[in-house]
Amino acid sequence: MNEPASVETWVERIQEALDKGASPEPLAVAQEALRDHPADAGIVHFAALGALVADKPDLCLRYLKRLGKRYQPLPCDHLLRALVLIRQGLADQGRQVLERHGLDRRQEVTRHFRGGPALTYWMLQLWSGAYWAVPPPRTARQAKAPAPKAKGRAAPRPPVSPPVAQAPVAPELPRVQPRIAVE
Repeated sequence: MNEPASVETWVERIQEALDKGASPEPLAVAQEALRDHPADAGIVHFAALGALVADKPDLCLRYLKRLGKRYQPLPCDHLLRALVLIRQGLADQGRQVLERHGLDRRQEVTRHFRGGPALTYWMLQLWSGAYWAVPPPRTARQAKAPAPKAKGRAAPRPPVSPPVAQAPVAPELPRVQPRIAVE
């Protein structure tokens, strides 16, 4: 019977798959690694990253939950959780996670991202969605609903105060020319 590959070997294989860019391959490799090492924090983290890259945010959250049950979450785990929230259209909640864990600056985010250089640009585009997100469009039901009207009389307007006179402008002071002897 074959002995399972070491954790280091699996991490290298996963990183090689991640270096190929955004594809489902890193998730498949990470899931194979999880069969050999189901409790290794690094492999579970890479499985979560692979799920996010493969556009499976629910699976990513399951891996992050597994990680949180056994280990203290690291900044890279908080970053993944925020990216999943952003991916699911919850940019405000994603931004709160980022700010709570000090991941609201680009250099901090790139320092803690473990996806390698090939995915860094992809991650930064997703990360920036937390700060420049477009609000979701109004539903048809919201568009048809009339604006709520206040019952009863409208509140009286506050009295308008008279305009305040501006202070007089001081006259311009005479300019003094310095006299410096140059030898």
